[in-house]
Amino acid sequence: MQDMTAMNLKALQVLVEPTSRDVFTHQIAMPIINAILDGTPVGIERKAAATAMAKGEETLKQVDKGATVVGKGIPGIDKPFRAANSAYPPSASLVDQMNSMKLCAGTDCSEIAEKLFNAAGGNGKILRVTGKGGGDINLLEHGRVDGPFKYHEVFTDGRYVYDPRLSGSPVPKGDWEQMIRGLNPGAKIK
Repeated sequence: MQDMTAMNLKALQVLVEPTSRDVFTHQIAMPIINAILDGTPVGIERKAAATAMAKGEETLKQVDKGATVVGKGIPGIDKPFRAANSAYPPSASLVDQMNSMKLCAGTDCSEIAEKLFNAAGGNGKILRVTGKGGGDINLLEHGRVDGPFKYHEVFTDGRYVYDPRLSGSPVPKGDWEQMIRGLNPGAKIK
């Protein structure tokens, strides 16, 4: 029975750790799983339990301060982004430009935003996101929450945000702002 529990926990650890970015998994569940796998197949050692409890209390403080928690209705994370408004469709040429970009890991967000701004003929704006008090921010890129980043820049035509690392389709600006603020309470968007 103990061997089966350890195997199940190891499988859970392998599945959860690389894909999950939520606060609970990384600060509470993973330390408990790791403590059990490190030699306590029947229960958690007192030290590991105390550590997990301390991290749990720390997590609750972060939640009280507005940290992201799964299930809070954040567009792009807990619910899909809204579809484009058919009365005000996004620019087809900008969508084509965005989707034709060849992006590598070294391509900076500011380069992408500038190319899209230029493709729009200088119409629109480049938005810059910074963390509260100059702190780091997290972003949704390629379907995953990633970070930390010092800043992020995107192009907007005023109605939609065009960011190929976020989505192959323009995202309504209000949804994008909700997502950024949900991931980064107190973030500044200029």
